[in-house]
Amino acid sequence: DRNILPKGVENWRIFNPELFASQGIASSLGGLMIQLLFLFWSCVYITNKVQIRINVSAHSLSNYLVHLAGYFIIFFLTIYTIGVISALVRDSKIQFALLNPLQPDYFSLAAVVCIAIIFICLFLVSVKIIATLRRRPLNPLDNAIVLITCTTLAFIYYLAHDLGISGLWVMIWANVLIIILPYFNIRPRGALNFGRIFTLLVFVSASGAALLQIYSEEKEKNTRVNFAEKLISSGDAVTEFLLTDLQQKISEDDFIINFFKSPQLAGKTLTNRLQQLYFQEGFSRYDIHYYPLDKHGYLLPVAGEEFGFVTENRMKSDKKEVIKNRLYKSTLPSGSFSYLAQYPISNNDSLLGYLYVQLTADAYKSAGVYPELLLEEKDKLPFVTPQYSFAVYNNQYLVRQNGSYFYDFRLRWIPPNTHEEKYINYGGSNHLLYNAGNNLIIVVSKKNNWFSYFTSYFSFLFVVLFNITLLLLLFNIISIHPNLQSIRDFFRRASLRMLIHGFFMMFILIMLLIIAYVAGAFFLNQFNSLAMETVTDKMNRVSESVQLIYNQDSLAHRDTGELENLLKKNIDVLADVQDIDINFYDLHGTLVASSQRSFFEKGLISKKINPFAYIELSGEGQTVLVKEEQVGKLKFFSGYQSIRNSNGLPLVFIHLPYFNSKANLNEQVGFFFVALVNVLVLATIVAGLLAPFISRQITKKLSLIGEKFKKVRIGSGNELIEWQANDEIGNLVSEYNKMIGELETSADKLAKSERELAWREMARQVAHEIKNPLTPMKLSIQHLQRAYEQNAPNLKEMTAKVCLTLIEQINNLSQIANEFSNFAKMPHPQIDVVNVNEVLSAACNLLQDSEDVEVQLYDHAVRNAVAADKNQLLSVFNNLILNAIQAIPDDRIGNVKVITQNVDGQIVISVSDNGVGISDEEAKKVFIPNFTTKSSGTGLGLAISKNIIESFGGVIHFSSEKNVGTTFFIELP
Repeated sequence: DRNILPKGVENWRIFNPELFASQGIASSLGGLMIQLLFLFWSCVYITNKVQIRINVSAHSLSNYLVHLAGYFIIFFLTIYTIGVISALVRDSKIQFALLNPLQPDYFSLAAVVCIAIIFICLFLVSVKIIATLRRRPLNPLDNAIVLITCTTLAFIYYLAHDLGISGLWVMIWANVLIIILPYFNIRPRGALNFGRIFTLLVFVSASGAALLQIYSEEKEKNTRVNFAEKLISSGDAVTEFLLTDLQQKISEDDFIINFFKSPQLAGKTLTNRLQQLYFQEGFSRYDIHYYPLDKHGYLLPVAGEEFGFVTENRMKSDKKEVIKNRLYKSTLPSGSFSYLAQYPISNNDSLLGYLYVQLTADAYKSAGVYPELLLEEKDKLPFVTPQYSFAVYNNQYLVRQNGSYFYDFRLRWIPPNTHEEKYINYGGSNHLLYNAGNNLIIVVSKKNNWFSYFTSYFSFLFVVLFNITLLLLLFNIISIHPNLQSIRDFFRRASLRMLIHGFFMMFILIMLLIIAYVAGAFFLNQFNSLAMETVTDKMNRVSESVQLIYNQDSLAHRDTGELENLLKKNIDVLADVQDIDINFYDLHGTLVASSQRSFFEKGLISKKINPFAYIELSGEGQTVLVKEEQVGKLKFFSGYQSIRNSNGLPLVFIHLPYFNSKANLNEQVGFFFVALVNVLVLATIVAGLLAPFISRQITKKLSLIGEKFKKVRIGSGNELIEWQANDEIGNLVSEYNKMIGELETSADKLAKSERELAWREMARQVAHEIKNPLTPMKLSIQHLQRAYEQNAPNLKEMTAKVCLTLIEQINNLSQIANEFSNFAKMPHPQIDVVNVNEVLSAACNLLQDSEDVEVQLYDHAVRNAVAADKNQLLSVFNNLILNAIQAIPDDRIGNVKVITQNVDGQIVISVSDNGVGISDEEAKKVFIPNFTTKSSGTGLGLAISKNIIESFGGVIHFSSEKNVGTTFFIELP
C-alpha cells in the first residue's frame, strides 16, 4: 500500500500503479520488489538457520504425507513464480529489453531482478525441502506414487488460475526440478561446485526466458490488434494539434475578416493567403480545400468557382467523428482519413461566417518529420515499433501499405467475421489479419525473430542471476570466514581445481568486458561519424540547391534580401526533398526562414543562431560545422554551413537540425548492445562449461601423482609413473620415480636393520627371561652341594626341595619359550562366521571364579556375527578380561563390564574395569612387545592381541583415567 511508504517515496514512479499493478500480486513494481526481498530474506534464513527434523518412520503414513506436503510446496512456489512473471509482462508498461547505455530503462532491470529473486527463492526452498525429505526417503515406487498424486492436485489448483501456459508443461517443469535437484547435491554451506551452480543458472535463465517469450508474444499480439483497430480510426496527433493551434490566428486575421465582409473578392486571394501563411508548414502530406460559408451555412458568393457547391450540412454529413471542438475526422475506404476544421469568423463579436478547411491524407505519402516537441504528453503519438509493417486491403485488394515488408496486391486469407483476428506465418514474418468491417482488412506484420528475443531475455536474466549469485557466494564466504585471515585460509585450503576454475572464469570475464568496452566505444564512434557524415551530406545538397537559386536570374548581382525571400518560398520544397528540417539565418545570426517555424514561435528554440556556431562560421571563417545540440530532453546533431558568393563573402547561414540522429543512435546502440551481450553471455557459458573440463585436465595429472603417492608403501612393490611429455609435471614424475627407487633401496636396508634389531632385542629379552630363573636354580644347586659335602642330616629333604624348585623353574622356562614362539610365529587364522556373544560368554564364564571381581556381559548389538578365527578371538578376549581383573587392586571390589553394540555398521566390544588405570607415559608403550605394567609376564599379550584383531580387519584402542579405570575397544567389521 502506498500509504505506508515514507513521505515523498510514494511519488516515485516505481510505486506508480500506472507502471505496474496486478490484483493478487502487488499494487506497484516497488511494492513487488519489497515483497520479494522479504521473501528472499526469509528463504535465506530458513535455508541456513532453521533445522527441520522429521520424527517419523520411513514407511509410516506420516512420512507419505510429509513428502506430499513438501512436493506440493514446490509446485505451489512454481505456480506463484509463473504468476509473478505473467503479471510483470501482462499488467505492466515495462519493455523487457537489455539496458541501453544511452537510454537506460531501470524499470526493466527492476522487473528482471524481481524474476531472478523469485527463481532463487524457489530453488532455495526446493533445495531445503529435498534435503529434508532425503533423510526419510521413500522407495522409488512409493515416491513416484506420491509425486503423481501431488502433480494431480497441483494441476487442479493450476487450472483455477489463468496463467496463459499449458498446465501440462508447468507440471513437467516442476517434476523435472524435483527429480534433478538431488543429483546436484547443493547444500547451503557445503563445498562450492561451480559447475553445478553454473548449470543451474543456465537452466533457470532458459526457463525464465521461455516464460518471458510466451507472455511477451501474447502481449505483442494484443498490441498488434490494438494497433490495427487504431490504424483505421486514429489520425495524426500533430496535425490535430496544428489545426487547433490555428484557431485563434485565423479567427483574428484581418485579411480573412475583410474577405468575409466583402466576399466579392476573388477566392484565389483567400486560398493563397491561407496556403502561404497558415498551411504551408506541416501539411505537405494532405490535399487541402478551403470553403468559406456564411453564418447560415451556405457558401459565400465569391468571384470564381473554386469552392464548388457545398453547404454546412453537406460537409458534416459524412459520418465525421468529433475530435476536438470544431475539429472533425472521417475514415476513408482506403483506410486513410480526412479532417474538417471549422474556424468561426467574427467582427466585433458579430458572427460573419465560417471558414471550413478540409484536409485529406495521402495514404502513400510519408508524414515527414513532425515537431512532436510541440505536443503535450497526452497528445503525443503512441509508441509503434519500427519492426511493424502494415497494409490495408479493400475488397481483398491492396490500397495502402507502410513499412519494409512488400505485400501482395491481392489478399489470400480473410478472417470470416468482423473484428476477428487471424495469425499466419508467411514470407519470414508473422501477420495479423484483422477484419475491420466494410470490406476492410488490416494486415500488421512483424518479422519472425522469436529466437532473437529469446536470446535477449536469456542474456538479461543470466547476467542478473549471475551477479546475484556472485553476491550470494561472496556473502556466504564472508559469513563463514568473517575476517581477512580466515578468508586467506579459505583460499589456501581451496583445491587447485577450484582455484584454476575460478581464476579461469575471472580472466575470461575481464577479457570479455574489455572487448565489450572497446567494441562499444568503436561502435559509438563509428555511428557518430556516420551521423555527422549524413548531416554533412544533406547540408552539401541543400547548399548546392541554395547556390543554384542564388545564381539564377543574375541574382548574384543583387542584394541578399531577394535571396532571403526566395529561400522563404522554397524552404518547404527543400525540406521535403531532403527529408530534414532546414533553418536559414542572416549574417547577424537572426532567423530568416524555417521549415518548422512553430519551434521558434513557441519559444522552444531561440530565433538567434547558436552563438558558438556563429563565432566559428563568421569569426573563424569555417564553412562547415557539425555540433551536438539539445532541445528539452531531445538531443540531436546539427549541421551549420555558410553560403558564400563568388568573392568568398558569406550571404546566409544554413542550419540543419537532424532530430532523428540521436533516436537512431539509441536504436542502433540498443541492437548492438543486445547482440554484444548475447555474444558475451554465450562466451561466458562456453567458458563456464569448459572451465571444469580444463581445470580437471590440468589437475588430472597432479591427481594421478597424488594417487600414486597415497599408494606408496615401504617394503611393498610401488608402481612407477609413465610420462612421455618433457614438461614441469614430467620433471615431477621423474623425481617421483627416482624417489621410488631410492625408497625401495632404503626399505631393504631398513628391513634388514629392523630384523637385526628385532633379533638382538629378542635375544636380549630371551636372555633376560632365561637368566631370571637360572639364578635361583644355581643358588639351590650350590646350597645342595654344600649340604652334600657337609653330609647334612636333612640332605634328603633338601634334595627333594631343590628338585621341586628346579622343576618349577624349568616349567617357567618352558612357558617363556612357548610365548616367544607364539609371538614369533602366529598360527594361520581359520576364518569363519563367529558369534561374538557366544565367545564373550565363554570367556566371561571362564574368568568368573574370583570372589572379589564381578564380570558382567551386556549385549546391545543387533548383529553379532563377524568373520574371524574363533580360537584366536577367544584368546584376545581372555587376555583383555584377565588384564582387567589383574589391574584392580586388592583393596577394591572389582567390576569388569563387557559391552557389545553396533556403530556405523561395525560391532564394537568394550572391556572396562575400575582398576588403577594407565598413565600417559605408559599409554605410549601398551602395544609394544615385552612392555608390561605387571611384576610378572612377558608383555606380549596385548601385542599378540593387536596383531590378531588387525588380521581380522579390525581396530583395537583404549582410553584410561588414572585411578579410575581403563576401557579397551575392539571394532570388527
